[in-house]
Amino acid sequence: MTVLVVLIGLSFYWSSSHQRRQFLLLPASTFEKYLSAFLIRFVGGFILTLLIFWVCANLARLTVQLTPQYGYAAERGFAYEPFSYYLFTNPESGLGKQLWLNVFSLLSSGAFFFVVPLFFRKLPLLKTALLYVTILFGLITLSVGLSHLFFPETSGFDIALTDYRIFHDMDAFEYLFNVLLSTAFPVLLVIGYFKLKEKTV
Repeated sequence: MTVLVVLIGLSFYWSSSHQRRQFLLLPASTFEKYLSAFLIRFVGGFILTLLIFWVCANLARLTVQLTPQYGYAAERGFAYEPFSYYLFTNPESGLGKQLWLNVFSLLSSGAFFFVVPLFFRKLPLLKTALLYVTILFGLITLSVGLSHLFFPETSGFDIALTDYRIFHDMDAFEYLFNVLLSTAFPVLLVIGYFKLKEKTV
């Protein structure tokens, strides 16, 4: 789905042979030079952050084990397991799903505030913030309206949703939210790339 949306969005930029030649020149703009450096630092920084976080988490576990209070907890059968990134892939912990939602919510919001101001000439950040609030308010209003339409017993601004489980730990609403966030982030970045490319060329 993400690839299809990206290809449809790119079709407008590849319609002109002149634009195709300009966009395929790498690195043809200052933006791309900064982008390549950013990607190198981002990948290296991400790996380093994972390593530092793993060391800190296990040091925190060892520190807790050395405290006197931990001795009483160990006698009752309570123990801190060694930290591992496998916890985020274990469906029983629920950490992976929560982490996925939080990370992509931040990435999608950041991409939105990065790309949308490129389409405004005056007060871009203010207009982007107003558009962001308008979209959120519109989604909430739509959800409340549909709740009152399909569930007449709904009161006030409550949102009534049918709990349809797609997976054992994810319902239909969470699945839709995951798909939207996962799709919005790369699509917005691609649009922002070509918009900046268009400005620099």
